[in-house]
Amino acid sequence: MLDSLVQTEKPLRETLLESEAEEYINCVDFETLKVLKTVLEPVELAVKKLSKEDATLLSADVTIKFMLPKLSDINHEIIRTLHDNYKATH
Repeated sequence: MLDSLVQTEKPLRETLLESEAEEYINCVDFETLKVLKTVLEPVELAVKKLSKEDATLLSADVTIKFMLPKLSDINHEIIRTLHDNYKATH
């Protein structure tokens, strides 16, 4: 869903410029949407893996350990908050 929204950035900017409505360009924070999309990709993979019938506590642990470094590579406040919350509970 976010992918579709992120893909509208260029056409939306062009339309707003053509319509002389430049003041609305910055109303949508496309950078945050891009970060959220990047963040949610490994989370989506983890959720799909954990949703399988054959998921176990061991596979959950491996999945989380695989996902966290992927998220740590993203330097954004959203990730720092997510990581801090995870560490606080484990």
